[in-house]
Amino acid sequence: MQLAILLALILIAVILAPWLLGVIAVLVAAYGLWLAVAFALTIAAIAIGAVVLLISRRGLVKKRDISSGAEQKIAEANRLYRAKEAARRAVAAQEELKYIETPERDKKASTATCKSCSASIEKHSMYCPKCGKSPI
Repeated sequence: MQLAILLALILIAVILAPWLLGVIAVLVAAYGLWLAVAFALTIAAIAIGAVVLLISRRGLVKKRDISSGAEQKIAEANRLYRAKEAARRAVAAQEELKYIETPERDKKASTATCKSCSASIEKHSMYCPKCGKSPI
């Protein structure tokens, strides 16, 4: 409805002033030029965005290569650490077995009796684990 009113007003204006046909032609040309410029700018923005995206993707691939190399080095270091830790635990377990297998008389020499609760504790202990007092 609004478009019909607009067209009727334009028709009346052209009938009253025929020179407005030239003005309308200039306005239509300006509108067409505006559409062409906007379309060209949109295409340019899309092209620039695509180029930036491709360049950044290429940079990400390089970073991934670097990070994957670093991740491989970290994995190798972790594997070596786990191997060393397993060897250390095996040695500690063997030493613990040696301590467990020591005769009772050797254990007596390294233990003392708490004066408060008469519990058997290690000589170098600063407090009794049962009563919490000093063994001396």
